[in-house]
Amino acid sequence: TELHTWLAFKAYMLIPFLEELRVLTDWTITSTALNFWMWMKIEDAQQGLFQTRCDMDARRMVRPQDPRPLREKLLQGAALLLGLYLLVVGPILFFSPLNLLVQPNLVLSGTLVAKLRIETQHSGTKTVQLYSAEQSNIDELQADDGQNFVDQFPVLLGQRFTLQRATFPASSDSFWQLTTALRQQLAELMSQNSSR
Repeated sequence: TELHTWLAFKAYMLIPFLEELRVLTDWTITSTALNFWMWMKIEDAQQGLFQTRCDMDARRMVRPQDPRPLREKLLQGAALLLGLYLLVVGPILFFSPLNLLVQPNLVLSGTLVAKLRIETQHSGTKTVQLYSAEQSNIDELQADDGQNFVDQFPVLLGQRFTLQRATFPASSDSFWQLTTALRQQLAELMSQNSSR
């Protein structure tokens, strides 16, 4: 089998649905006792035999007792082993705390929102926003602050992490506007025993 014939066959097989369209067209215009699925099986067998013939023709180019060439071992065997190794071990190494290439994912901005939510059996749920503000400052904490944090959370011992402190203003960015009637309603709801 010529190399260009084998390459053309490979390209033909890689084009999606082209093989199925050709087989369906052949079956439609051919007078045959086979149903479509039997015709597909015959076509599949023919392609398998052609591929085997191409493989056997390629084997004839090398003497049977000759070992496989080094470039084939490197390009197929070593490359496949390396690819499988990277596929299995790569994600573990990338997300590992031992990875020195990982940059800290620092917080650049933050918003703090505080809401009062009151649920009662009879009146349903009322939610009122009490506070909303953007951060006024974000600092990276020093090593002693990190040690104090680890002392409070021993599960983090031995882990590599970055601590930041976000500071928010004492007063809300948005003006808290509540009508007198809504304030009275909230006070009544909070005074009920069934509220939570």
